[in-house]
Amino acid sequence: MDSVTQFVLGAAVGEAVLGKKEGNKALIWGAVGGTIPDLDVMFNLFYGDVDALFLHRGFTHSILFAVLTAPVLGYVVSRVHSTSITKWQGWSWLFFWSIVTHPMLDIFTNYGTGILLPFSETRVAFNTIFVVDPLYTVPLLFSFLAVLFLSRNNPWRSKLNRWALTLSLIYLSITVVNKVRVDRYVKKQLSLQEIAYRSFMTVPTPFNNLLWSVVIQSEQQYYVGYYSLFDKGELTLTSIEQKAGLIERIPSQHEVNQLIKFSKGYFAVSQEKDKLVFNDLRFGPLKGWFDPSSDYVFAFEITSEDGQVSVNRKAPTDNPTSADFQRLVDRIWAK
Repeated sequence: MDSVTQFVLGAAVGEAVLGKKEGNKALIWGAVGGTIPDLDVMFNLFYGDVDALFLHRGFTHSILFAVLTAPVLGYVVSRVHSTSITKWQGWSWLFFWSIVTHPMLDIFTNYGTGILLPFSETRVAFNTIFVVDPLYTVPLLFSFLAVLFLSRNNPWRSKLNRWALTLSLIYLSITVVNKVRVDRYVKKQLSLQEIAYRSFMTVPTPFNNLLWSVVIQSEQQYYVGYYSLFDKGELTLTSIEQKAGLIERIPSQHEVNQLIKFSKGYFAVSQEKDKLVFNDLRFGPLKGWFDPSSDYVFAFEITSEDGQVSVNRKAPTDNPTSADFQRLVDRIWAK
């Protein structure tokens, strides 16, 4: 999820663990703990565009990282607040929960999170919530701002925090229910339209949980479409050729294979002049709900010259506008 969401979730967890004892210190240190896993983006400067895909949400998002890091941070903070009644064990407990809840939330998005590293390289993704969803974040943000100005002994402090955590959990549960409902609808539509497929995936579109993107993998091509929970009638699909043969003749396959691995096989390749463009279909086009031909969120340019292969993230050329956002809203309501 986005940085603001992880910040306020960590703060809420810190408040739940030590708020009654430490007040705003627990709130702030919890927010710090909730932010720590995403510091992995700082290492992107030292890696190529492809390797950076796996670095993000890698080991720093694992349970083992939380286990190893929490005692160290707990000890450091206990020294900073040496006069506090809370010992290092209590601070360690706060950091463990504020850190581990970060990847526990991230696994519900579709990027893929290495929560089981190093014991398993499987990147877990439940695909139930978009990385920025205001309905999940707002209760936690409101609670954070309110609790920040309440005294440690004010009974409303713990009440507001519990309500915020409860509402966020309820909303996350609703996204799971919506995911099951959408998947059932897609399976029914594929049967009715007699479309043979290997697999399919559904993910929510930006900032909401009502409009879902659908990607269907068949033998030689993909079908993509959108389904709103307010839609009635048949699912409209557009076919996309994978054109995997375009990358098979590339002399060096390592980075290309890494892209295929990251995309979990949901990719399509296109030819643009002297370059190949690798599009990760899981994340869709930047303006997918309006213009399927626009740049993809995760697109990579592949060039090969004199046996040297270069793979770089493609810069977007047509960022969404306010008019595109309005079209997204209209599509959500099935207009």
